[in-house]
Amino acid sequence: MGYRFRESPSPLVGLVWEAVAEDGGSYTEAANEFWGIGFDIDPRGRFTATLAGPSPEPRELITEAGGRSWGVEFPPAVFLRRIPKLDVLAKLRELPSDGRFFEIAGVRFPVTEYDEMEVLVEAMHRQGVLLYDAALGSALAGEFAGYSERHLRRRASAATGLGAKRIEQLQRARAAYRLLVAGATLADAAREAGYSDQAHMTRAFRDISGLTPARILAEEIDPFASRP
Repeated sequence: MGYRFRESPSPLVGLVWEAVAEDGGSYTEAANEFWGIGFDIDPRGRFTATLAGPSPEPRELITEAGGRSWGVEFPPAVFLRRIPKLDVLAKLRELPSDGRFFEIAGVRFPVTEYDEMEVLVEAMHRQGVLLYDAALGSALAGEFAGYSERHLRRRASAATGLGAKRIEQLQRARAAYRLLVAGATLADAAREAGYSDQAHMTRAFRDISGLTPARILAEEIDPFASRP
């Protein structure tokens, strides 16, 4: 699969991505806390727009040879108004679309390409469909926001559908993955990412990606590869 992504200076955007499937098949995506909007054109030219909810567990995604997909992933503190979180959690929901426009939360927006996704995100924010909780973002990044643990848990759950503890677990696993890719040993990655030991990190990787860190590195099976 041909895949590329870019980060964005916009606080409303976590990641912009594009994928072209050279071969059909399936792949596992690691659990994540991100909401996202995606567009897809299958080999027959059929267009779909999709709302992707956070996935607290690994999920299998299907690709079709010749298909092209692109979209945007939002940071955890950016969320959608008037979208019942539990209805979309761990799901992919097709949105009404005619190929030129799509509709979400009762508002119609133009479909934009990979290089212009920030234009779409800004429009969604102006229309009040996309909301940004800066204080929550700071708290989830480990900065002091004056929240009690209970309040942070409630606020994170209201925004993402996931609790703050689960979000922290997902972020820690990705931090360890980045260390491993950069060449750290399993023991060093576990220590620097904040795990109690290597066994603790291995259990976390199984839970979040379905695979151990050793297997991911040895077999080049990479459920974390879709984001930095």
